[in-house]
Amino acid sequence: MKKLIATALVLLPVFANATAYTQVATIKDMTVSHNTVRIKLSTMNKLTECSSSPTSAKWYHLDLRTDGAQHIYSSLLAAKLAKQKMFLELRGCFSQNADSKYPKVTQVYLCDTMWCQ
Repeated sequence: MKKLIATALVLLPVFANATAYTQVATIKDMTVSHNTVRIKLSTMNKLTECSSSPTSAKWYHLDLRTDGAQHIYSSLLAAKLAKQKMFLELRGCFSQNADSKYPKVTQVYLCDTMWCQ
C-alpha cells in the first residue's frame, strides 16, 4: 500500500495542470479556424508549463471542440467588439506539433463584473 501511495505522489505532478491567470487586458487580436481560436491580449504573459515553446508568449489557445468552448468564444467576441477589459484563466498547454505550445484558455472573466474590482 505504501508503494502505491508513493508511486501516486511521484506521478501526480505529471498529470496535474496548474492554473494561471493573465493580467487584466483587452483583446488585441484573434484568429479563428474551424476548431481553434487564438487570442492575443494587449498584455501577454507566459504560462510556465508552456514556456519551452517560442509560441507560448504570443498567443493563447481555445479548442472549440471542448465542452463549453462555444460559450467562452462568444464571451471573447463580445469583449473584443466592446473593447472590454477582461482576463483569462489558463490551464495546461495545447500542442499543434513539437515546436508550438499555446496556453489553453479555460475561462473568461469580464471586468464589468466583480472579478476585476
